[in-house]
Amino acid sequence: MKVVTSSQMQEIDKETILSYGISSLVLMENAGRKVSKVAVKIVEKGSSLCRQSYRAPRPPKSCTAGRQVTVCICCGGGNNGGDGLVAARYLSEKKYKVKVFLFSEKLSKDTAANFEILKKTRIPCILVNSGRIFAEYEKVIFSNDLIIDALIGTGLKGKVKGFLTDVISSLNGANIPILSVDCPSGFTSDVKLTDHNCIKAFATVTLALPKQDLLIYPCKEFVGNLYIADIGIPKKLLAQKKIKTSLIDRKLILQWLSIPRKPDSHKGDCGHVFILAGSKNTPGASVLAAKGALRSGAGLVTLGIPQCIHQMVATKLTESMTLPLPETKEGTLSLKAEKKILEFISDKADVVVIGPGLSLNNQTRKLIISILPKIKKPVLIDADGITHLSKNANILKQRKFSTIITPHPGEMGRLVKLTPKTINKRRIEIVKKTSLKYNIFTVLKGASTIIGTPAGEIFINITGNPAMSSGGMGDVLSGLIAGYMAQTLNQNEFGSGWEFSPLQACIMGVYIHGLAGDYLKSKMGERGILASDLADVIPLVSKKTIKKELTDRFFLI
Repeated sequence: MKVVTSSQMQEIDKETILSYGISSLVLMENAGRKVSKVAVKIVEKGSSLCRQSYRAPRPPKSCTAGRQVTVCICCGGGNNGGDGLVAARYLSEKKYKVKVFLFSEKLSKDTAANFEILKKTRIPCILVNSGRIFAEYEKVIFSNDLIIDALIGTGLKGKVKGFLTDVISSLNGANIPILSVDCPSGFTSDVKLTDHNCIKAFATVTLALPKQDLLIYPCKEFVGNLYIADIGIPKKLLAQKKIKTSLIDRKLILQWLSIPRKPDSHKGDCGHVFILAGSKNTPGASVLAAKGALRSGAGLVTLGIPQCIHQMVATKLTESMTLPLPETKEGTLSLKAEKKILEFISDKADVVVIGPGLSLNNQTRKLIISILPKIKKPVLIDADGITHLSKNANILKQRKFSTIITPHPGEMGRLVKLTPKTINKRRIEIVKKTSLKYNIFTVLKGASTIIGTPAGEIFINITGNPAMSSGGMGDVLSGLIAGYMAQTLNQNEFGSGWEFSPLQACIMGVYIHGLAGDYLKSKMGERGILASDLADVIPLVSKKTIKKELTDRFFLI
Protein backbone atom coordinates (compact mmCIF):
# COMPACT_ATOMS: atom_id res chain seq x y z
CA MET A 1 0.00 0.00 0.00
CA LYS A 2 1.36 3.41 -0.99
CA VAL A 3 2.07 6.06 1.66
CA VAL A 4 1.91 9.77 0.84
CA THR A 5 2.84 13.17 2.17
CA SER A 6 0.14 15.83 2.52
CA SER A 7 1.30 17.57 -0.65
CA GLN A 8 1.21 14.31 -2.65
CA MET A 9 -2.34 13.66 -1.45
CA GLN A 10 -3.38 17.15 -2.54
CA GLU A 11 -2.01 16.43 -6.03
CA ILE A 12 -3.94 13.16 -6.19
CA ASP A 13 -7.16 14.92 -5.12
CA LYS A 14 -6.60 17.56 -7.78
CA GLU A 15 -5.96 15.01 -10.53
CA THR A 16 -9.03 13.01 -9.47
CA ILE A 17 -11.20 16.09 -9.94
CA LEU A 18 -9.59 17.42 -13.15
CA SER A 19 -8.74 14.21 -15.03
CA TYR A 20 -11.52 11.88 -13.92
CA GLY A 21 -14.35 14.34 -13.39
CA ILE A 22 -15.07 13.19 -9.86
CA SER A 23 -16.15 16.31 -8.00
CA SER A 24 -14.68 17.39 -4.69
CA LEU A 25 -18.19 17.31 -3.22
CA VAL A 26 -18.48 13.62 -4.12
CA LEU A 27 -15.13 12.92 -2.43
CA MET A 28 -16.28 14.84 0.66
CA GLU A 29 -19.54 12.91 0.74
CA ASN A 30 -17.67 9.60 0.56
CA ALA A 31 -15.23 10.70 3.25
CA GLY A 32 -17.96 11.77 5.66
CA ARG A 33 -19.85 8.53 5.11
CA LYS A 34 -16.75 6.48 5.93
CA VAL A 35 -16.10 8.58 9.05
CA SER A 36 -19.64 7.87 10.23
CA LYS A 37 -19.11 4.14 9.60
CA VAL A 38 -16.03 4.12 11.84
CA ALA A 39 -17.85 6.16 14.48
CA VAL A 40 -20.54 3.47 14.64
CA LYS A 41 -17.87 0.76 15.00
CA ILE A 42 -16.19 2.64 17.83
CA VAL A 43 -19.39 3.24 19.75
CA GLU A 44 -20.43 -0.39 19.37
CA LYS A 45 -17.04 -2.08 19.82
CA GLY A 46 -14.79 0.62 21.26
CA SER A 47 -13.02 -1.36 23.96
CA SER A 48 -12.14 -4.18 21.53
CA LEU A 49 -10.54 -1.80 19.01
CA CYS A 50 -7.62 -0.73 21.21
CA ARG A 51 -5.25 -3.36 19.89
CA GLN A 52 -2.64 -0.88 18.70
CA SER A 53 -3.25 1.96 21.16
CA TYR A 54 -0.75 1.78 24.01
CA ARG A 55 -2.36 4.70 25.80
CA ALA A 56 -5.68 2.81 26.12
CA PRO A 57 -8.14 5.75 26.29
CA ARG A 58 -11.49 5.16 27.92
CA PRO A 59 -13.74 3.23 25.52
CA PRO A 60 -17.20 4.59 24.70
CA LYS A 61 -20.10 3.87 27.03
CA SER A 62 -21.89 0.66 26.20
CA CYS A 63 -24.95 1.03 23.98
CA THR A 64 -27.57 -0.44 26.25
CA ALA A 65 -31.08 -0.93 24.94
CA GLY A 66 -33.21 2.20 25.12
CA ARG A 67 -30.29 4.60 25.53
CA GLN A 68 -29.62 6.96 22.64
CA VAL A 69 -25.97 7.30 21.64
CA THR A 70 -24.69 10.89 21.62
CA VAL A 71 -21.98 12.17 19.31
CA CYS A 72 -20.41 15.62 19.23
CA ILE A 73 -18.71 16.73 15.99
CA CYS A 74 -16.21 19.60 16.20
CA CYS A 75 -15.73 21.13 12.75
CA GLY A 76 -13.31 23.69 11.38
CA GLY A 77 -13.88 25.83 8.33
CA GLY A 78 -11.77 23.85 5.88
CA ASN A 79 -12.61 20.69 3.97
CA ASN A 80 -11.80 18.62 7.05
CA GLY A 81 -14.74 20.33 8.73
CA GLY A 82 -16.87 19.56 5.68
CA ASP A 83 -16.14 15.84 6.14
CA GLY A 84 -17.41 16.21 9.70
CA LEU A 85 -20.64 17.90 8.55
CA VAL A 86 -21.33 15.02 6.16
CA ALA A 87 -20.65 12.49 8.95
CA ALA A 88 -23.19 14.32 11.10
CA ARG A 89 -25.95 13.64 8.58
CA TYR A 90 -25.16 9.93 8.31
CA LEU A 91 -24.96 9.49 12.08
CA SER A 92 -28.27 11.29 12.53
CA GLU A 93 -29.84 8.85 10.07
CA LYS A 94 -28.57 6.06 12.34
CA LYS A 95 -30.74 7.61 15.09
CA TYR A 96 -27.75 8.88 17.03
CA LYS A 97 -28.17 12.14 18.87
CA VAL A 98 -25.74 14.46 17.05
CA LYS A 99 -24.56 17.97 17.84
CA VAL A 100 -22.26 19.98 15.59
CA PHE A 101 -19.96 22.72 16.87
CA LEU A 102 -18.54 24.93 14.12
CA PHE A 103 -15.27 26.61 15.13
CA SER A 104 -14.97 29.01 12.19
CA GLU A 105 -17.20 31.48 10.39
CA LYS A 106 -15.04 31.33 7.27
CA LEU A 107 -15.87 28.15 5.33
CA SER A 108 -14.33 26.56 2.24
CA LYS A 109 -16.61 26.26 -0.81
CA ASP A 110 -17.46 22.57 -0.29
CA THR A 111 -17.81 22.95 3.47
CA ALA A 112 -20.19 25.87 2.95
CA ALA A 113 -22.26 23.73 0.59
CA ASN A 114 -22.56 20.97 3.20
CA PHE A 115 -23.34 23.54 5.88
CA GLU A 116 -26.34 24.68 3.81
CA ILE A 117 -27.50 21.06 3.54
CA LEU A 118 -27.07 20.57 7.28
CA LYS A 119 -29.23 23.60 8.01
CA LYS A 120 -32.14 21.81 6.36
CA THR A 121 -31.92 18.98 8.90
CA ARG A 122 -32.80 18.97 12.59
CA ILE A 123 -29.17 18.59 13.64
CA PRO A 124 -28.22 21.46 15.96
CA CYS A 125 -25.16 23.43 14.80
CA ILE A 126 -23.56 25.95 17.17
CA LEU A 127 -20.93 28.50 16.15
CA VAL A 128 -17.98 28.61 18.55
CA ASN A 129 -15.62 31.38 17.45
CA SER A 130 -14.02 32.34 20.75
CA GLY A 131 -12.67 30.83 23.93
CA ARG A 132 -15.50 32.41 25.92
CA ILE A 133 -18.18 30.66 23.84
CA PHE A 134 -16.27 27.36 24.02
CA ALA A 135 -16.24 27.60 27.82
CA GLU A 136 -20.04 27.99 27.79
CA TYR A 137 -20.50 24.74 25.84
CA GLU A 138 -17.62 22.74 27.29
CA LYS A 139 -19.83 20.63 29.56
CA VAL A 140 -22.24 19.92 26.70
CA ILE A 141 -19.39 18.73 24.49
CA PHE A 142 -17.94 16.55 27.22
CA SER A 143 -21.27 14.84 27.96
CA ASN A 144 -21.15 12.74 24.76
CA ASP A 145 -20.21 9.14 24.07
CA LEU A 146 -17.86 10.11 21.24
CA ILE A 147 -16.22 13.27 19.92
CA ILE A 148 -15.38 13.54 16.23
CA ASP A 149 -12.44 15.83 15.59
CA ALA A 150 -12.80 17.56 12.20
CA LEU A 151 -11.11 20.80 13.22
CA ILE A 152 -7.88 20.86 11.21
CA GLY A 153 -6.76 18.53 8.44
CA THR A 154 -3.37 17.69 6.98
CA GLY A 155 -0.93 20.28 5.75
CA LEU A 156 -0.73 22.31 8.97
CA LYS A 157 2.56 24.23 9.26
CA GLY A 158 3.76 25.14 12.73
CA LYS A 159 1.67 25.15 15.89
CA VAL A 160 -2.07 25.57 16.26
CA LYS A 161 -2.91 29.20 17.00
CA GLY A 162 -5.57 31.11 18.86
CA PHE A 163 -8.18 29.67 21.16
CA LEU A 164 -8.05 26.30 19.33
CA THR A 165 -5.02 25.50 21.49
CA ASP A 166 -7.27 25.64 24.57
CA VAL A 167 -9.92 23.62 22.74
CA ILE A 168 -7.46 20.82 21.90
CA SER A 169 -6.06 20.76 25.42
CA SER A 170 -9.56 20.55 26.91
CA LEU A 171 -10.70 17.80 24.53
CA ASN A 172 -7.66 15.71 25.44
CA GLY A 173 -8.43 16.11 29.12
CA ALA A 174 -12.08 15.12 28.83
CA ASN A 175 -11.49 11.34 29.05
CA ILE A 176 -13.83 10.79 26.09
CA PRO A 177 -12.76 8.81 23.01
CA ILE A 178 -11.96 11.06 20.05
CA LEU A 179 -12.20 10.02 16.40
CA SER A 180 -10.05 12.25 14.19
CA VAL A 181 -10.73 12.87 10.50
CA ASP A 182 -7.70 12.33 8.22
CA CYS A 183 -5.27 13.22 11.03
CA PRO A 184 -5.54 14.44 14.64
CA SER A 185 -6.00 18.22 14.73
CA GLY A 186 -2.70 19.96 15.38
CA PHE A 187 -0.82 17.01 13.87
CA THR A 188 2.41 18.12 12.18
CA SER A 189 6.02 16.99 12.04
CA ASP A 190 7.17 20.62 12.29
CA VAL A 191 6.81 20.90 16.06
CA LYS A 192 7.01 18.65 19.11
CA LEU A 193 3.51 17.30 19.70
CA THR A 194 1.99 17.42 23.18
CA ASP A 195 -1.44 16.98 24.74
CA HIS A 196 -1.76 20.78 24.57
CA ASN A 197 -1.20 21.26 20.83
CA CYS A 198 -2.47 18.06 19.20
CA ILE A 199 -5.51 15.84 19.63
CA LYS A 200 -4.65 12.45 21.11
CA ALA A 201 -7.09 10.31 19.20
CA PHE A 202 -8.68 7.01 20.13
CA ALA A 203 -8.83 6.37 16.38
CA THR A 204 -8.06 8.18 13.14
CA VAL A 205 -9.77 7.77 9.76
CA THR A 206 -7.21 8.73 7.12
CA LEU A 207 -8.61 9.28 3.65
CA ALA A 208 -7.59 7.34 0.52
CA LEU A 209 -4.00 6.57 1.58
CA PRO A 210 -2.12 6.65 4.89
CA LYS A 211 -0.12 9.82 5.46
CA GLN A 212 3.56 9.32 6.17
CA ASP A 213 3.73 10.91 9.63
CA LEU A 214 0.75 8.88 10.88
CA LEU A 215 2.96 5.78 10.79
CA ILE A 216 6.10 7.07 12.49
CA TYR A 217 6.85 7.86 16.12
CA PRO A 218 6.63 10.15 17.98
CA CYS A 219 3.71 11.42 15.85
CA LYS A 220 2.14 7.96 15.64
CA GLU A 221 1.43 8.07 19.38
CA PHE A 222 -1.37 10.59 18.74
CA VAL A 223 -3.12 8.54 16.03
CA GLY A 224 -4.65 5.63 17.98
CA ASN A 225 -6.26 2.89 15.89
CA LEU A 226 -5.75 3.68 12.21
CA TYR A 227 -8.50 3.29 9.61
CA ILE A 228 -7.71 3.76 5.91
CA ALA A 229 -10.86 4.81 4.04
CA ASP A 230 -11.56 4.29 0.35
CA ILE A 231 -13.28 7.52 -0.75
CA GLY A 232 -13.54 6.73 -4.47
CA ILE A 233 -10.21 7.96 -5.82
CA PRO A 234 -9.24 5.86 -8.89
CA LYS A 235 -6.94 2.95 -8.03
CA LYS A 236 -4.59 3.94 -10.85
CA LEU A 237 -3.80 7.22 -9.11
CA LEU A 238 -3.26 5.53 -5.76
CA ALA A 239 -0.75 3.08 -7.24
CA GLN A 240 1.28 5.52 -9.33
CA LYS A 241 5.00 4.78 -9.52
CA LYS A 242 6.18 8.27 -8.61
CA ILE A 243 4.98 7.60 -5.04
CA LYS A 244 8.02 5.74 -3.70
CA THR A 245 6.95 5.15 -0.11
CA SER A 246 4.90 2.09 0.85
CA LEU A 247 3.39 0.52 3.96
CA ILE A 248 4.37 -3.09 4.55
CA ASP A 249 1.23 -5.16 4.98
CA ARG A 250 0.26 -8.81 5.11
CA LYS A 251 -0.79 -8.83 1.46
CA LEU A 252 2.69 -7.74 0.40
CA ILE A 253 4.61 -10.46 2.24
CA LEU A 254 2.06 -13.20 1.61
CA GLN A 255 3.01 -13.42 -2.07
CA TRP A 256 6.41 -14.77 -0.92
CA LEU A 257 5.68 -16.31 2.47
CA SER A 258 2.90 -18.62 1.30
CA ILE A 259 4.80 -20.30 -1.54
CA PRO A 260 5.23 -23.98 -0.58
CA ARG A 261 8.49 -25.84 -0.91
CA LYS A 262 8.91 -28.53 -3.53
CA PRO A 263 8.10 -32.03 -2.24
CA ASP A 264 11.68 -33.19 -2.86
CA SER A 265 13.37 -30.20 -1.19
CA HIS A 266 16.44 -30.80 0.95
CA LYS A 267 18.68 -28.61 3.10
CA GLY A 268 20.92 -27.76 0.16
CA ASP A 269 17.95 -26.21 -1.65
CA CYS A 270 17.11 -23.86 1.21
CA GLY A 271 20.21 -21.71 1.43
CA HIS A 272 23.38 -21.58 3.50
CA VAL A 273 23.89 -18.57 5.81
CA PHE A 274 27.37 -17.79 7.12
CA ILE A 275 27.44 -15.56 10.21
CA LEU A 276 30.65 -13.82 11.22
CA ALA A 277 29.96 -12.84 14.81
CA GLY A 278 30.72 -13.11 18.49
CA SER A 279 33.60 -12.40 20.85
CA LYS A 280 34.74 -13.51 24.29
CA ASN A 281 32.57 -10.89 26.03
CA THR A 282 29.51 -11.13 23.74
CA PRO A 283 29.12 -14.73 22.58
CA GLY A 284 25.32 -14.72 22.82
CA ALA A 285 24.80 -12.38 19.86
CA SER A 286 26.14 -15.00 17.46
CA VAL A 287 23.78 -17.61 18.90
CA LEU A 288 20.73 -15.37 18.51
CA ALA A 289 21.62 -14.43 14.92
CA ALA A 290 21.95 -18.13 14.10
CA LYS A 291 18.56 -18.84 15.70
CA GLY A 292 16.95 -16.15 13.56
CA ALA A 293 18.42 -17.67 10.39
CA LEU A 294 17.42 -21.21 11.38
CA ARG A 295 13.86 -20.22 12.30
CA SER A 296 13.47 -18.41 8.96
CA GLY A 297 13.78 -21.80 7.28
CA ALA A 298 17.36 -21.58 6.03
CA GLY A 299 18.71 -25.03 5.22
CA LEU A 300 22.18 -24.55 6.68
CA VAL A 301 23.74 -22.06 9.08
CA THR A 302 27.43 -21.80 9.94
CA LEU A 303 28.85 -19.51 12.61
CA GLY A 304 32.32 -18.07 12.09
CA ILE A 305 33.44 -17.32 15.66
CA PRO A 306 36.60 -16.85 17.73
CA GLN A 307 38.14 -20.12 18.90
CA CYS A 308 37.62 -19.22 22.57
CA ILE A 309 33.80 -19.31 22.38
CA HIS A 310 33.54 -22.30 20.07
CA GLN A 311 32.67 -24.87 22.75
CA MET A 312 30.01 -22.70 24.40
CA VAL A 313 28.33 -21.79 21.08
CA ALA A 314 28.41 -25.38 19.81
CA THR A 315 26.67 -26.49 23.02
CA LYS A 316 23.99 -23.82 22.70
CA LEU A 317 23.25 -24.49 19.03
CA THR A 318 23.08 -28.13 18.08
CA GLU A 319 21.43 -27.44 14.68
CA SER A 320 24.04 -25.05 13.29
CA MET A 321 27.66 -25.61 12.34
CA THR A 322 30.67 -23.65 13.57
CA LEU A 323 33.88 -22.46 11.99
CA PRO A 324 36.40 -21.71 14.78
CA LEU A 325 38.67 -18.85 13.71
CA PRO A 326 41.98 -17.31 14.82
CA GLU A 327 41.52 -14.77 17.60
CA THR A 328 43.25 -11.86 19.28
CA LYS A 329 44.46 -12.04 22.87
CA GLU A 330 41.24 -10.20 23.83
CA GLY A 331 39.11 -13.01 22.41
CA THR A 332 37.95 -11.26 19.23
CA LEU A 333 38.38 -12.20 15.58
CA SER A 334 41.92 -11.74 14.33
CA LEU A 335 43.12 -10.39 10.99
CA LYS A 336 44.72 -13.83 10.52
CA ALA A 337 41.21 -15.27 10.01
CA GLU A 338 40.76 -13.57 6.63
CA LYS A 339 41.92 -16.37 4.33
CA LYS A 340 39.87 -19.05 6.10
CA ILE A 341 36.75 -16.84 6.07
CA LEU A 342 36.98 -15.96 2.37
CA GLU A 343 37.61 -19.57 1.36
CA PHE A 344 34.55 -20.78 3.30
CA ILE A 345 32.30 -18.06 1.87
CA SER A 346 33.45 -18.71 -1.69
CA ASP A 347 32.92 -22.48 -1.44
CA LYS A 348 29.77 -22.81 0.67
CA ALA A 349 27.85 -19.68 1.70
CA ASP A 350 24.93 -18.08 -0.13
CA VAL A 351 24.54 -15.08 2.20
CA VAL A 352 26.90 -13.57 4.78
CA VAL A 353 26.06 -11.79 8.05
CA ILE A 354 28.77 -9.65 9.65
CA GLY A 355 28.60 -7.89 12.99
CA PRO A 356 26.57 -9.26 15.92
CA GLY A 357 28.74 -9.23 19.05
CA LEU A 358 32.03 -8.78 17.14
CA SER A 359 33.38 -6.15 19.59
CA LEU A 360 35.13 -2.92 18.63
CA ASN A 361 38.64 -4.36 18.69
CA ASN A 362 40.94 -2.57 16.23
CA GLN A 363 42.27 -5.78 14.66
CA THR A 364 38.72 -7.04 14.15
CA ARG A 365 37.91 -3.72 12.45
CA LYS A 366 40.85 -4.20 10.05
CA LEU A 367 39.58 -7.70 9.27
CA ILE A 368 36.07 -6.45 8.41
CA ILE A 369 37.33 -3.59 6.26
CA SER A 370 39.68 -5.92 4.42
CA ILE A 371 37.21 -8.71 3.61
CA LEU A 372 34.11 -6.67 2.70
CA PRO A 373 35.16 -5.69 -0.84
CA LYS A 374 36.39 -9.26 -1.46
CA ILE A 375 33.14 -11.08 -0.59
CA LYS A 376 31.36 -11.97 -3.84
CA LYS A 377 28.06 -12.81 -2.16
CA PRO A 378 25.20 -10.76 -0.65
CA VAL A 379 26.20 -9.38 2.76
CA LEU A 380 24.16 -8.13 5.73
CA ILE A 381 26.07 -5.87 8.14
CA ASP A 382 24.76 -5.30 11.66
CA ALA A 383 25.76 -4.03 15.11
CA ASP A 384 29.54 -3.75 15.62
CA GLY A 385 30.04 -4.34 11.92
CA ILE A 386 28.26 -1.04 11.20
CA THR A 387 30.31 0.79 13.83
CA HIS A 388 33.50 -0.51 12.21
CA LEU A 389 32.26 0.94 8.92
CA SER A 390 31.63 4.39 10.39
CA LYS A 391 35.18 5.52 9.56
CA ASN A 392 35.33 3.62 6.27
CA ALA A 393 31.78 3.95 4.88
CA ASN A 394 32.92 4.53 1.31
CA ILE A 395 34.05 0.93 1.20
CA LEU A 396 30.39 0.07 0.67
CA LYS A 397 30.59 1.66 -2.77
CA GLN A 398 33.29 -0.84 -3.76
CA ARG A 399 31.00 -3.83 -3.35
CA LYS A 400 29.58 -5.39 -6.52
CA PHE A 401 27.00 -7.54 -4.75
CA SER A 402 23.90 -6.72 -2.68
CA THR A 403 24.55 -5.14 0.72
CA ILE A 404 22.12 -4.67 3.60
CA ILE A 405 22.82 -2.71 6.78
CA THR A 406 20.52 -3.03 9.82
CA PRO A 407 21.42 -0.23 12.27
CA HIS A 408 19.58 1.03 15.30
CA PRO A 409 19.52 4.87 15.59
CA GLY A 410 22.80 4.96 17.54
CA GLU A 411 24.67 2.91 14.93
CA MET A 412 23.06 4.89 12.12
CA GLY A 413 24.13 8.09 13.83
CA ARG A 414 27.74 6.94 13.94
CA LEU A 415 27.62 6.02 10.26
CA VAL A 416 26.19 9.34 9.01
CA LYS A 417 27.66 11.56 11.76
CA LEU A 418 24.37 12.62 13.35
CA THR A 419 22.88 12.19 16.83
CA PRO A 420 20.31 9.43 17.47
CA LYS A 421 17.77 12.16 18.26
CA THR A 422 18.30 13.69 14.81
CA ILE A 423 18.08 10.26 13.20
CA ASN A 424 14.69 9.60 14.81
CA LYS A 425 13.36 13.01 13.75
CA ARG A 426 14.36 12.43 10.11
CA ARG A 427 14.16 8.65 9.77
CA ILE A 428 12.79 8.45 6.23
CA GLU A 429 14.96 11.22 4.82
CA ILE A 430 18.20 9.79 6.28
CA VAL A 431 17.44 6.19 5.25
CA LYS A 432 16.70 7.31 1.69
CA LYS A 433 19.87 9.41 1.41
CA THR A 434 22.07 6.66 2.87
CA SER A 435 20.66 3.95 0.58
CA LEU A 436 21.10 6.11 -2.51
CA LYS A 437 24.59 7.31 -1.56
CA TYR A 438 26.07 3.86 -0.90
CA ASN A 439 23.85 1.80 -3.24
CA ILE A 440 22.66 -0.39 -0.36
CA PHE A 441 19.52 -1.57 1.41
CA THR A 442 19.12 0.18 4.77
CA VAL A 443 16.96 -1.24 7.56
CA LEU A 444 16.70 1.41 10.29
CA LYS A 445 15.38 -0.45 13.33
CA GLY A 446 13.10 0.97 16.00
CA ALA A 447 9.44 1.82 16.45
CA SER A 448 8.24 1.86 12.82
CA THR A 449 11.26 0.28 11.16
CA ILE A 450 12.17 1.93 7.85
CA ILE A 451 13.61 0.10 4.83
CA GLY A 452 15.38 2.05 2.10
CA THR A 453 16.49 0.70 -1.30
CA PRO A 454 19.23 1.71 -3.76
CA ALA A 455 16.43 2.87 -6.09
CA GLY A 456 15.17 5.42 -3.57
CA GLU A 457 12.11 3.44 -2.45
CA ILE A 458 10.97 3.49 1.18
CA PHE A 459 8.99 0.82 3.04
CA ILE A 460 7.50 1.46 6.50
CA ASN A 461 6.81 -1.38 8.93
CA ILE A 462 4.36 -0.93 11.83
CA THR A 463 4.43 -4.36 13.46
CA GLY A 464 6.23 -4.65 16.80
CA ASN A 465 5.76 -3.15 20.27
CA PRO A 466 7.58 -2.08 23.48
CA ALA A 467 7.73 -5.69 24.72
CA MET A 468 10.60 -6.12 22.28
CA SER A 469 12.77 -3.66 24.25
CA SER A 470 15.39 -6.19 25.30
CA GLY A 471 18.87 -7.15 24.16
CA GLY A 472 19.37 -9.49 21.23
CA MET A 473 16.21 -8.66 19.26
CA GLY A 474 18.28 -7.05 16.50
CA ASP A 475 20.57 -10.09 16.29
CA VAL A 476 17.55 -12.31 15.65
CA LEU A 477 16.38 -9.89 12.93
CA SER A 478 19.76 -10.01 11.18
CA GLY A 479 19.65 -13.78 11.03
CA LEU A 480 16.01 -13.78 9.96
CA ILE A 481 16.58 -11.43 7.01
CA ALA A 482 19.70 -13.34 5.92
CA GLY A 483 17.83 -16.64 6.17
CA TYR A 484 15.01 -15.38 3.95
CA MET A 485 17.53 -14.02 1.46
CA ALA A 486 19.43 -17.33 1.32
CA GLN A 487 16.18 -19.07 0.44
CA THR A 488 15.26 -16.59 -2.29
CA LEU A 489 18.63 -17.17 -3.94
CA ASN A 490 17.93 -20.89 -4.10
CA GLN A 491 14.27 -20.96 -5.18
CA ASN A 492 13.39 -19.34 -8.50
CA GLU A 493 9.64 -19.56 -7.77
CA PHE A 494 10.15 -17.48 -4.63
CA GLY A 495 11.29 -14.29 -6.32
CA SER A 496 13.01 -12.75 -9.27
CA GLY A 497 16.53 -13.81 -8.43
CA TRP A 498 19.48 -11.91 -7.06
CA GLU A 499 18.40 -8.42 -7.99
CA PHE A 500 15.14 -8.35 -6.00
CA SER A 501 15.57 -10.91 -3.24
CA PRO A 502 17.34 -8.59 -0.73
CA LEU A 503 14.29 -6.31 -0.65
CA GLN A 504 11.91 -9.25 -0.31
CA ALA A 505 14.00 -10.58 2.57
CA CYS A 506 14.10 -7.20 4.35
CA ILE A 507 10.35 -6.73 4.02
CA MET A 508 9.50 -10.22 5.26
CA GLY A 509 12.10 -10.06 8.01
CA VAL A 510 10.96 -6.83 9.66
CA TYR A 511 7.26 -7.68 9.31
CA ILE A 512 7.45 -11.22 10.74
CA HIS A 513 9.95 -10.13 13.44
CA GLY A 514 7.58 -7.40 14.65
CA LEU A 515 4.53 -9.65 14.34
CA ALA A 516 6.27 -12.28 16.48
CA GLY A 517 6.74 -9.56 19.11
CA ASP A 518 3.06 -8.67 18.88
CA TYR A 519 2.07 -12.31 19.26
CA LEU A 520 4.27 -12.78 22.33
CA LYS A 521 2.95 -9.59 23.92
CA SER A 522 -0.61 -10.92 23.57
CA LYS A 523 0.42 -14.16 25.29
CA MET A 524 3.02 -13.04 27.85
CA GLY A 525 2.51 -9.32 28.47
CA GLU A 526 4.82 -6.38 27.92
CA ARG A 527 7.77 -7.29 30.19
CA GLY A 528 10.22 -10.17 30.29
CA ILE A 529 10.07 -11.33 26.67
CA LEU A 530 13.50 -12.54 25.49
CA ALA A 531 15.03 -12.49 22.03
CA SER A 532 15.24 -16.29 22.14
CA ASP A 533 11.49 -16.42 22.88
CA LEU A 534 10.87 -14.39 19.75
CA ALA A 535 13.11 -16.55 17.56
CA ASP A 536 11.30 -19.69 18.70
CA VAL A 537 7.82 -18.48 17.66
CA ILE A 538 8.79 -17.29 14.16
CA PRO A 539 7.60 -20.49 12.39
CA LEU A 540 4.29 -20.43 14.30
CA VAL A 541 3.73 -16.73 13.56
CA SER A 542 4.52 -17.32 9.89
CA LYS A 543 1.94 -20.10 9.77
CA LYS A 544 -0.67 -17.98 11.55
CA THR A 545 -0.02 -15.12 9.11
CA ILE A 546 -0.64 -17.38 6.12
CA LYS A 547 -3.86 -18.68 7.72
CA LYS A 548 -5.08 -15.10 8.49
CA GLU A 549 -5.01 -15.76 12.22
CA LEU A 550 -2.68 -12.76 12.58
CA THR A 551 -3.48 -9.68 10.54
CA ASP A 552 -2.38 -6.10 9.99
CA ARG A 553 -2.60 -3.47 12.71
CA PHE A 554 -4.75 -1.11 10.71
CA PHE A 555 -8.27 -1.31 9.30
CA LEU A 556 -9.40 -0.91 5.68
CA ILE A 557 -12.90 0.52 5.22
